[in-house]
Amino acid sequence: MRFQYVNTGDSPALWLGGTDSRYAPFSVTKNGYIKATSGQIGSFRITEFTDSVSKLKFYDLYAEHDSFGVIEASQLNLGAQGITVGVGNVSLGAYGRISMGHAGAGNKETGFTYNNILSVNVVCHNGDETGATYISAEGSVEKVKALTVYAAQGTHNYAVYSDAGMIRGALCPRVKVISSDYSLKENDNVIICTNSGAIDIQFPSNPAVGQSYIIIQVDGDLYFKGGASFRGRLNDANRNSKTKGQINFFFFDGTHWSNSYAN
Repeated sequence: MRFQYVNTGDSPALWLGGTDSRYAPFSVTKNGYIKATSGQIGSFRITEFTDSVSKLKFYDLYAEHDSFGVIEASQLNLGAQGITVGVGNVSLGAYGRISMGHAGAGNKETGFTYNNILSVNVVCHNGDETGATYISAEGSVEKVKALTVYAAQGTHNYAVYSDAGMIRGALCPRVKVISSDYSLKENDNVIICTNSGAIDIQFPSNPAVGQSYIIIQVDGDLYFKGGASFRGRLNDANRNSKTKGQINFFFFDGTHWSNSYAN
């Protein structure tokens, strides 16, 4: 143990584990600033690990429980995954973890791959009705947006992507009003056509499976061009809408634009 009298508050006055206070694993300044790379304070335990890829040393904060030992009951970690915040009890099988930063999948031993900016992982007990993620916007104000998501326009970019589960609630799709020739885009959904004369609507050449369009003919005729083959009430020999008020439904199934209409 070493001790020295200092006049400045940011210089170590007490340190252990080295002759130079700047590199000692434990030190305390005159102003009470403590540096500790390991140990335990109350129920919280500090541990460390070195990432094998970046060679950076990181420190985790764990809590200790009489029945379960050291657990990640509440965690704030700066590591190769960026910032990780954990809540819950891993040992009991109900926990959540959110990672924000510059990395994605990986672990402490093998390093990390760089593919996800934000990762959310939540495990709930069977039968729990609690959502994995809960976002609420409340109050008496109008036009509140509880969640806004955006994916830069490109090929098959998804602002929200789900391989399983259902989306529940009111649907308010994007609406595009056109009056002249138009090429459908990935982020289009409902197209309202107000043209008086005939126009062409070009379908995308490389749509995503599940891509859907609702095309409404208000007045003039519509001719559907390009893209994959049609299958349904409209086929390749009859790719048009010639009835005022007709609503055309299109769904891409991976090979065809399956469709129907109502008028």
